[in-house]
Amino acid sequence: MERLKVAQRDLKVGLIGCGAIGTIIAKAIDKDLSNKFSLVTVFDLLPEKAQMLCKNLFHPPKISENFENLLNQTVDLVIEAASQNAVKMYGVKVLETGRDLMVMSVGAL
Repeated sequence: MERLKVAQRDLKVGLIGCGAIGTIIAKAIDKDLSNKFSLVTVFDLLPEKAQMLCKNLFHPPKISENFENLLNQTVDLVIEAASQNAVKMYGVKVLETGRDLMVMSVGAL
């Protein structure tokens, strides 16, 4: 029943990784999917990547300075677009909070 409620409103998204794949995902949410998704926060180990990404979005999200800040945001879904190592470092922690996790670095599975 809870999943049904989430589907009826904007899905709040947190993004880990602001490189090539993360940028494509963020721009798609920002431009084409903004009626169903809201990019709330982004995190990258290289803060300048997050800053560059946000400068190119119509609706820039909050930049999380670290992973814990990302988890402190109100998000329904965390998208990993960083690396296999990022999945190992952050994946279980995301799931332990009860949030959904979408893994782009499928080699980590």
